[in-house]
Amino acid sequence: RDIVTHVAVTKTEFVITASADGHIKFWKKQEE
Repeated sequence: RDIVTHVAVTKTEFVITASADGHIKFWKKQEE
């Protein structure tokens, strides 16, 4: 896995991460 190089948080509480090798992932923030 490459290091995550970009992280964005949207107004709808989704976290978007993009790594150097082109992988983009969407994360739904979990409330503890």
